[in-house]
Amino acid sequence: MDRSSPKKAGNPNLAEDSKGTRFSSDNQPLNRGRKPKIYNVLKELGYSQDDIRIAFNEIAFYTEAQLQELYDNEEAPAITKVVAKALQNAIKSGNYSQVKDILEQLIGRAKETKEINGNLLGASVIIKSEGADPEIL
Repeated sequence: MDRSSPKKAGNPNLAEDSKGTRFSSDNQPLNRGRKPKIYNVLKELGYSQDDIRIAFNEIAFYTEAQLQELYDNEEAPAITKVVAKALQNAIKSGNYSQVKDILEQLIGRAKETKEINGNLLGASVIIKSEGADPEIL
């Protein structure tokens, strides 16, 4: 085998062959973008933040069987059915980002605390930050 002239691998007509599947303003995927967060879906349905918290607080402690029973109940409010289905999907898929979103709605996000130590023009500086407003000591 002669290694002095490397062979080109792949399809030499790739640019021409792929024209039919390229994204353009006319050719877009059916499910574009990120999936909306459950909180935003419920807000768009007209539920208030308090409504959503009450539903999450109640349903978070249901068993899988209770979630299914709630989802199948035709008399149940839509908000409880949406939350029940989101929890079921999270359990089945192992994707707990939905559960994280739900918990953040229940108890809020954890505060981030950062501390930076250093020298600025020969002076010792400590910056402590909790949330958006840093404090310089």
